[in-house]
Amino acid sequence: MTWPKPRKPWTIDQASYDALPEPLVVRECRARVDRPGFRVRSLVVATTLADPAEVTAGDPAGLYRRRWSAEKDQADCRSSGRL
Repeated sequence: MTWPKPRKPWTIDQASYDALPEPLVVRECRARVDRPGFRVRSLVVATTLADPAEVTAGDPAGLYRRRWSAEKDQADCRSSGRL
């Protein structure tokens, strides 16, 4: 799937923005969330890891899950003053 290049966000400099490709080629992977205590549902993870020979459809979902857990844990540390 291709996504059009969005307008330049204020968070990056012009040179970095110009270096991005015009249409961004992404791969969408559907992942099923099936964990005890969570609602069973599916979500779509978009990734630039487009080669299915190198990255299976479940890999981006697993990476997303680990990143989500890391961000949640970091927020818990900030709110409890453990950082």
